[in-house]
Amino acid sequence: MNKKISLGEEIGVHVEEEIPQCILCNRCMDACPVTKKGFSIEELNIATKPETSISDGIKSFVFSCVQCRRCVPVCPKGLHRDEMMLVCKNKLRKEKPYGYKRYLAIRGPDLGPIAQTAQGLYVAMKMQKAPDLAVHMETVPSSQTSVLFYPGCYIYSFETIRRTKRLLDHVGTPYVVLGGLTTCCGIPQLLQGEFDQVDHCMEALHEKIQKCNPSVILTGCAECLEALLRIKKRYHSTFEVYSVAEYLMQHVEKFPALKIRDAVTFHDSCRLTRRYKRDDATRKAISRFSTLVEMQNIRDQALCCYHWNHDYDPANTKNRIARLTEAEKQAKTMVCDCLTCYEEYSKIKSEIEVIDILQLFEEALKKENPQKSS
Repeated sequence: MNKKISLGEEIGVHVEEEIPQCILCNRCMDACPVTKKGFSIEELNIATKPETSISDGIKSFVFSCVQCRRCVPVCPKGLHRDEMMLVCKNKLRKEKPYGYKRYLAIRGPDLGPIAQTAQGLYVAMKMQKAPDLAVHMETVPSSQTSVLFYPGCYIYSFETIRRTKRLLDHVGTPYVVLGGLTTCCGIPQLLQGEFDQVDHCMEALHEKIQKCNPSVILTGCAECLEALLRIKKRYHSTFEVYSVAEYLMQHVEKFPALKIRDAVTFHDSCRLTRRYKRDDATRKAISRFSTLVEMQNIRDQALCCYHWNHDYDPANTKNRIARLTEAEKQAKTMVCDCLTCYEEYSKIKSEIEVIDILQLFEEALKKENPQKSS
């Protein structure tokens, strides 16, 4: 990556500058949605500094952190408590829970022998289950292209990948696919404080992107979108980055303006909405195909899907159910534009149906032409 300073060093310098500016108002902690107890904000600041020890209570809080960034907009000094938490995660990376270790076990390029073998077995199993998608798994496009579809690790979320390909094919723009565990974007590593792994993943991904030199990169994963934006900035790349929903809305004239569902509500994601303010396309898409009824907690106040502490916090399930209960009061359907959020919420039994935003596009096409095979 940048030879002068790594991403981890960049974050460390930023945090070191910000800690002394904290006025101990506790607003970041009041906004934080995860379980926390037994320590003060001042103790957390001290634990964040290099070479200081971290108490058991703070360790538990660090591992519960989901990097939702609700702490950032409430700070009167404009500080980044989320980055401070990443520094703490980095300090504790050798003590991380099993759920953390398991999540990264086979993600990324150039793994150790055992992990590489496990990765290969996983890929082989997935290829057998989805032979139609096998051509896109763990391969690097070599041809030049204007549009690159980068699903990263979620190439193995078969339903979503097939739907995305059908919609992109309908739009008619030629594209190539870059996906697989070996092309992991690095954000899962970043969210665990594995700064060295982040640099390696992003550098490897940048090299693969360069081989096809796209002008546009699409992804349906909020974490992948963050990685692509970070890569674009660090390497001064000229490609544009869009979520798949954003790209489809750029070609919305190719989709019928049909109201295909009754009122639906929308779950804002931590990255697409709170971090990057890129929820406009999703809201417009919902309004085109249905009627959007907003929940009480939206945008910066939206509740998290709680994925990124890997179920370390025992309150995760309760919090997810609370979000679904809030959604049920507004509509029979809750739309997600983040694959992570969709997968977390859709696996919970609930009265409300949870769908991916791309499903609305596809349903509109099917309603317009019901005879056409999906």
